[in-house]
Amino acid sequence: MSKEMIDSNISTSLYGEHMDFELLNDSMDDGTSQAYVRGEILMTRRVSPCELPQMVDKYDFVIKIKSDDVIYVGRITAYDVEDNTITLHRLNAKCKDVVINILDIEWAYHIRDTRRKR
Repeated sequence: MSKEMIDSNISTSLYGEHMDFELLNDSMDDGTSQAYVRGEILMTRRVSPCELPQMVDKYDFVIKIKSDDVIYVGRITAYDVEDNTITLHRLNAKCKDVVINILDIEWAYHIRDTRRKR
């Protein structure tokens, strides 16, 4: 797999750790107003992986898995209590959803805002 995103900036503030990411693919582009397009800057705030089950169908995230070089972007659409997994949905129908065990998450960032490149 190739990297889906790269980090472009990191800073820390009184309100927690923030990071900007540049989207390098079209996994979240479905052509609607909810889409994130290639080259868009995602402005995020770090969240604890244990918080993710409470955020099903509410927010979009940037998530890094411990054993993988891929950084995923998607919306959490399901939480399986028994398996302790979340389903990360990608808006582009050509991209499959990803099921992630919460214990395998290295870090997670909640997408708070975006900025499109000119």
